[in-house]
Amino acid sequence: MGNTAETANSVYVRILPKEGEVFTTFKLTECAAAGSYQLKGSIYAKATNPTGTEEVSQEATTSGTINSSQGGALTFGKEPATLEGNILIALTGANEGKVWGLTEK
Repeated sequence: MGNTAETANSVYVRILPKEGEVFTTFKLTECAAAGSYQLKGSIYAKATNPTGTEEVSQEATTSGTINSSQGGALTFGKEPATLEGNILIALTGANEGKVWGLTEK
């Protein structure tokens, strides 16, 4: 995961690949577009819980509009891509299972 960005009314979480710029590689078969395609870039998600809410996991929403408004960009192969939906963010590693929250600066 990356860092947070704030506006007057919202907190955005920047999500990055664990290493480098590639989130994952998709392999398509048995079609005209057969081949391997990398999903690269960064994703911004808008926190849906109020700031100061402390939980083991936090909900956030992402869309092409949210991502581009914060400076994020994705590509699938060589083409621009968007990711839309709701995600659940939780801590991993030594902090797995710990309560955390987003706060305004």
